[in-house]
Amino acid sequence: MIMNIQRVIGQGKQLLLRQFPFWKLFMVTFAVSFTCVVGVVMILPTKYESKMKILVSNAPQDLVISPNDGKLSSGLQDFVENRVNSEIQVMTSHDVLRDVVLRSGLAHEPGTISAAGQPSPWHMETAINSMVRHLDIQPVKHSDVLSVLYKARNPELATAVLRNLADSYMSMHSRAHAKPGSFTFFDDQARAFAAKLTESEAALQKFREGHPFEDPSQLAPLTQKSLEIEVSMDEAAAEASDSAARVRRARQQLAAIDPRIVSQVHSSPQAALSAQLTEHLAELENQKTQLLTKFLPNDRLVTQVHTEISEVQALLDKASANPLIETTTDINQIREAIEKDLQTNVTALAGLRARQESLAGALGGYRNRLAAVAAASTQHDQLIRTVQEYRDDYLMYSKEREEARIAASLDQNHITDVAIVEAPTFEPQPVSPNVWIDVAIGFLLSLMLAYLAVRLRNMMSEPARQSPTTAMAAA
Repeated sequence: MIMNIQRVIGQGKQLLLRQFPFWKLFMVTFAVSFTCVVGVVMILPTKYESKMKILVSNAPQDLVISPNDGKLSSGLQDFVENRVNSEIQVMTSHDVLRDVVLRSGLAHEPGTISAAGQPSPWHMETAINSMVRHLDIQPVKHSDVLSVLYKARNPELATAVLRNLADSYMSMHSRAHAKPGSFTFFDDQARAFAAKLTESEAALQKFREGHPFEDPSQLAPLTQKSLEIEVSMDEAAAEASDSAARVRRARQQLAAIDPRIVSQVHSSPQAALSAQLTEHLAELENQKTQLLTKFLPNDRLVTQVHTEISEVQALLDKASANPLIETTTDINQIREAIEKDLQTNVTALAGLRARQESLAGALGGYRNRLAAVAAASTQHDQLIRTVQEYRDDYLMYSKEREEARIAASLDQNHITDVAIVEAPTFEPQPVSPNVWIDVAIGFLLSLMLAYLAVRLRNMMSEPARQSPTTAMAAA
């Protein structure tokens, strides 16, 4: 049984040697590198961390005069970011850091709080640079909060440094935002512009009293009225032209139309005579016919009747050749209607021409008023602009005066727009080095170095193994 185990171990060893011919190099490299890593981790200085948080208000503190004061800015987010970045710059300013170094004694005995004597400039700058490397200030995302971290060799020093940093920063912030004398300045400016505003309003009122009929505010209504009158004049001119054309046509028609027309036609008494003669002529013809039946044509009776017939026929021809007709006339209704229309158009034309004259006079009056108003409008507009400018300046300085008064009251009561929302913490557990994580990383790094060493050794040994094979092939 023992022999079998030894044989298995021997076979495994031979297999291991064939697969990993440089396992000893792997183990040595791994052991050396891992030992170095562990040694470095063990000698690294222990670091302790303290944290605090500062809230930065969005309310603007600077009493800066702006033409858009009181209006909502579209770049509010940029304003917040600028405020936060400004506070970071104040916190990391050289004066603040120098005061913290002196209070914490970092320039004398790094890693302790005690200090004695005045440090040299070289030690001071070295301590400030060291503090900057161990200080981390970051704005918390989507908020107005600053997160401040500081690492030191012991938790007491880390807490003390952050506490001194908070005191120095708050003092510097109050001094930086203090505006001594601002209330007096804005009060004097507000009073001066109030007096100018009163004077400009009095000048405007005096101007309006001196030009009661040339008020520039009536410029637009007067212009509109003038335009309306011009339109009315154009309409009256068109109507007058139409009426004049109608009058001319009516007069032409009257010249071509008779004043009276025939209404009835009556026959005269000559027509009755013709009828009697015709009847008598018929009777004579009948009598002649009867006489011819009894007498010869040349008989005296026949001849006498024939003579009468000729006389009656002559009278009848004469009556037919000169008829007597009686006619009756009446007033021409068409001519009468045309005369009425003519009279109406003549009257309308006279009225339209009178209206044109009246509108022309009114238009001249409005144009004169417009000229007077236009002459006074420039001065009036200048007075209005002056009043508005003084009013805006007065309101702006009044607002700034009130803000200065509030700011002065806040400074007197030590009220500021930044606050410590989380005091410096005391963390007894070190944040670095993290032994287990560092050892694990060192373990992986040692494996990588050992593997790399074996790969290099294997690459270097390949030409040596190929040389005998090449010699045998040549033989």
